[in-house]
Amino acid sequence: MTLLDILLVILIIAAIALCVYLIISLKNMNETLNSIQNDIHNLSEKTIPILDNLDDTSKRINQIAAKAENHFNDFSNSIENFRDKIYEIGNDFTASFSSPKSDKPQVFGLIKTLSGISKGIFAFWRKLKG
Repeated sequence: MTLLDILLVILIIAAIALCVYLIISLKNMNETLNSIQNDIHNLSEKTIPILDNLDDTSKRINQIAAKAENHFNDFSNSIENFRDKIYEIGNDFTASFSSPKSDKPQVFGLIKTLSGISKGIFAFWRKLKG
């Protein structure tokens, strides 16, 4: 056996060892990739319901915001109507006293109207407070 034969045998043994190491490394890499694939699949299955819940929650928030805006507009309209009624009553009140001859029934009607308005205001505040 010559030196060349010995080196050739060593080279073949090294190539076989390298092939075995390569096969083991590829197997480990394949297992790691399978594990990563399973983790990603589990993660996606867990996040889909969360995203659905988040979508439902955002829709509910939009509905609540729209309802709040409607209530605010209704409240603003009520205050505006109340203000208009007060101006109207004030104009009626000044007109009843500015006429040369005030009839008592007009004054009594005004007093009844003011009394009704004050009761309405108190009822409104009670309802508003709670």
